[in-house]
Amino acid sequence: MQIGKKGYPYPVLNNAKNFNCYKNETYSLELEEIEDGNNYILKNTRIETNSNLLKGLLNSGKVKAMIMIECSATLFKHSEQISLEPKDVIIPISQLSGRVEISSITYATETITDFSSQDFIDEYSGYKFKIEKYCPVALDDGIISKIEYDDLEDKKVSSIFSVVKSFDSDKKIMTVINDDKKIKIELPEHEYENFDRLNGQSIFQHIFFSIIIIPALSMCLKELQDELRYQNKMIEDIVDVHTWFISVQNAYKRLTGTTLTEEIFMALDVLELSQMIMDDCIVNSIDDFHDIITRTSDMEEEEL
Repeated sequence: MQIGKKGYPYPVLNNAKNFNCYKNETYSLELEEIEDGNNYILKNTRIETNSNLLKGLLNSGKVKAMIMIECSATLFKHSEQISLEPKDVIIPISQLSGRVEISSITYATETITDFSSQDFIDEYSGYKFKIEKYCPVALDDGIISKIEYDDLEDKKVSSIFSVVKSFDSDKKIMTVINDDKKIKIELPEHEYENFDRLNGQSIFQHIFFSIIIIPALSMCLKELQDELRYQNKMIEDIVDVHTWFISVQNAYKRLTGTTLTEEIFMALDVLELSQMIMDDCIVNSIDDFHDIITRTSDMEEEEL
């Protein structure tokens, strides 16, 4: 929750210098980020301040410091009390994906009267204020982290696709929907039933990838490139909306050892990228198809 960059009708101790209403006193959220495969750990989480006024209010319980963790992609929100003393905040990593905002707010737990400090900036110098209950007295918008975790299957790119049956009886073509967590592929009813019967057999995997997955993925990747090129978006914006792209980034890094940055992504041919992360399925499907035909021919000859 990014609330630090806004004005209040009274002095607020803010880590954002342009919004801090104190001359020398400071306030910040401090932590160390750790991922252990299962959890996202904010180690030694604490607030740091040189304000004796704020320390006194914390010790008396008149204000409470909180950490807020939000992930828009998964709709995850969590807050818990922190203090001047370090503590570990542990979040299951499966709850997070893409952009994660971590911030801190210290707010009044009761109405505070005669709120004043000799360190107020000149505009507030010499004044006393009434701080209502739940109003913030110190803020830090903290950090924005990126969690590269796909709650479907992080290393299996095929899991970002959902092949379903179309309920439109007049539709005779494949339809692709560039959704948020998955790329949705709709097939006509008869073709879907044929696909569903054969899908569990590994010999057909590269063939299905070639005729269904590659066109769908190429189309969606081209749409993302167009959003970056023509809508003045950044790759972080893409990941926030289309979390399936995290699996593409992970697959690219696993295969090349290089992070798929915005610059690299924009320079790539989407068809080549699609084939690479889908196990070169087009050329492999030719070999698979040859094996199927050869095997069928051999069986027919044996029957003769």
